[in-house]
Amino acid sequence: MFAMLSRAFLLGLATAPFCAAACAPVFLPVALSREKARFGAQAAAFGEFLLGRLVAYAAVGLVIGWIGGAAGAKMPPWAMPAATALLGAALLLYAVSETTRESAFCRAVKRWGRGGTFPLLLGFLTGANICPPFVMAMTDALKSGGALNGLAYFIAFFAATSLVSLPLLALALGSFLPAVQSLGRVACGVVGFISICAAASYLAPAAGATVEILHIEPETALLEQLLPGARDFREVQKPVRHFIGTASGREVGIIVFSSDLAPEVQGFNGHVPVAVALDLSGRIVEARVLPGQETPGYVRSIYAPEFAAQFRGKRYSDPLSPGHGVDAVTGATVTSSAVTDGVRLTARRAAEQALGLSAPAFAPAQRARFNLWHLAVPAFFIVAGISEVRRLRRLRPFVLAASVLCLGFGLKAFFSLIHILDIASKKVPPLGAHALWYLLTALALGSALLAGRLYCAWICPFGAITELIGRLFRSPVEISTPWDRRLRRVKYGVLLILPLIYVIWRNADVLCVEPFSDTFTLGFMAAGSDAAWRIAWLIFLGVASLLVFRFFCRYLCPAGAAMAFFARHRLFGRIRPNRCVECGECMVSCPRKKDWTPTDP
Repeated sequence: MFAMLSRAFLLGLATAPFCAAACAPVFLPVALSREKARFGAQAAAFGEFLLGRLVAYAAVGLVIGWIGGAAGAKMPPWAMPAATALLGAALLLYAVSETTRESAFCRAVKRWGRGGTFPLLLGFLTGANICPPFVMAMTDALKSGGALNGLAYFIAFFAATSLVSLPLLALALGSFLPAVQSLGRVACGVVGFISICAAASYLAPAAGATVEILHIEPETALLEQLLPGARDFREVQKPVRHFIGTASGREVGIIVFSSDLAPEVQGFNGHVPVAVALDLSGRIVEARVLPGQETPGYVRSIYAPEFAAQFRGKRYSDPLSPGHGVDAVTGATVTSSAVTDGVRLTARRAAEQALGLSAPAFAPAQRARFNLWHLAVPAFFIVAGISEVRRLRRLRPFVLAASVLCLGFGLKAFFSLIHILDIASKKVPPLGAHALWYLLTALALGSALLAGRLYCAWICPFGAITELIGRLFRSPVEISTPWDRRLRRVKYGVLLILPLIYVIWRNADVLCVEPFSDTFTLGFMAAGSDAAWRIAWLIFLGVASLLVFRFFCRYLCPAGAAMAFFARHRLFGRIRPNRCVECGECMVSCPRKKDWTPTDP
């Protein structure tokens, strides 16, 4: 028994930093969001959190010990996603309750969240989540045999992991600062949202979300376009499937497809098929992105000949990556990375296996080329911030017009649902190759947290177009304030539901709800059979903007909902909700009819 407990305690000490890292995103946001919480209250909350973890560890220990002594028993597969989903729902409800006080339900959740049972529940759900150290402990505890031995093992493991978690209590004392409280509430919402999406991803296999790899049977016309110097083509299956092009009986090159040589490379919505033509020395003659499962509106630039032309003349051994030899496509960061990886891996494997060439180990570039045009994004935020602070409202129409031309039709850089889906599905692109993605995400959400929805009011290209439509025709329909408040909540439902649909079913068609790509890239022209309803959706939003000022922005925009949540806890520029005296000044002073009340940004 002593040897078993020593082994459990030492394992807990060895993996304690991982456990502390798992507990910090759950406990710290809740602790930091509490107002006027003294050391005693924070210590009590921390003790309740640890108690919840202890109960979870004890329960798991009993189950594991029983499984170790029972033949054929196993842990139910739904246990971990259920705990993760409940944990995310608890954090998200708490964040929402701290955001608004309009309903009795939110007030009840707030009272519960500030009570003693909430940290206890969070600790239990955190302890029930199976992290890598937990899996190691479970594997070792299975050898103990018997429920009581398993219980003792996990109590010793809990004692060791809790020692490293004590610094969290010291960090929680920063809650006396109002800014820290706001950051804590925002962190609760973000962690809750990501936890729910992570739990939903476990449902993907059960929901039939499979990756379809296309088997491509190319036509002769396509082969001739890829390898113009060849006149005849014959298919060869070994060592890998490829097509050999010949002219006057002499081989001039080969054509290969990523579906045969790099099927593991996935885009935003599945495999992105790529055709690559190589000459006998391994130099890329032509590359072509073939129709796949990606949403056409967001990847239209990927299909353009200009994008594929970047690969011509490159060698199979070149370390191609976005930002190094290949320019990434704004708004399609995941897909452009997938195409680049597909071309690189397909060319490399074809040269090695079909042409018999050797290549050095691939070393991705550490530094990406810097695009000066990307500086336009922070420039717009700087101008908007200075204009907002100095109350230079007359500059706003000019800033919006410049945003439409530069960010909309020029860079095609706009904060949208795709940034949120990248985070929810854990497909965040690499920093060096996709600096613009990080610029937009950090500046849009960061400015909302600092000073409100600066992006929505001053920068959003699509918002500028709908506002222009509304002002030209003076938007005759005025929605009453009670109904306006109710309808504004729809966008929060859109923000939560669409990422879940994508995470579970991997259906990127949810991106079509946002009209940004169809407006600035004319993506509906490449949508095939979906073009009709996407055009109809654009027409509907245009007519709705004629009748209701900024209809999409106010009631449907998921990206706006994300920024609204951050803006609800802004650090500067507005009376805090708990100090609001309902004076109505925000209704009079707001020039864009968006922040009518402090209870719903």
